[in-house]
Amino acid sequence: MVGILVSVVSPRYLEPLVTTSLGHIWLGIGAIMLSAGIFVMKRMVKFDF
Repeated sequence: MVGILVSVVSPRYLEPLVTTSLGHIWLGIGAIMLSAGIFVMKRMVKFDF
């Protein structure tokens, strides 16, 4: 949501994330961390009865 708002207000601000190799690495790291967070939260709320 914030990324969409920033890209609308200032499109050149997020441009390095999609145009440079370092930006691609950071996007990959972010995706991995987001996936790990979702996995951990699902395990935390899963109850075994």
